[in-house]
Amino acid sequence: MNTTYLTPQQYSALMSSKNTLADIYEQWCSNGELSGREDIELALHETADRIQISLDRETKEHTVQKIEPKPEPVIEQKQEQAVKPKYKLR
Repeated sequence: MNTTYLTPQQYSALMSSKNTLADIYEQWCSNGELSGREDIELALHETADRIQISLDRETKEHTVQKIEPKPEPVIEQKQEQAVKPKYKLR
C-alpha cells in the first residue's frame, strides 16, 4: 500500500474544509481521468491545491479591502460662508 504524502500547506488546506470528504469526492467525479484506487492520491492533491487557491484568493481580497482608503465626506459650506462674486457677469 502506498502512503500519500501531502505538504503541510496541502494538509492545512484539507483540514480547513468544512467537508473534506465531499470536496475530494467532487474532485474525483469532476476529473474524468481519475478511475481507480491508485488515483485517490491525485484527487487528494488536486483537492488540497484547489482549496489552497481559494483560501489565498479570499485572503488577498480581504487584505485589499482593508487597504483601500475610505472616501472622506465632503463638507458643504453654509450659505453665509460661501464666497460671493463682487460683480455679476452679463
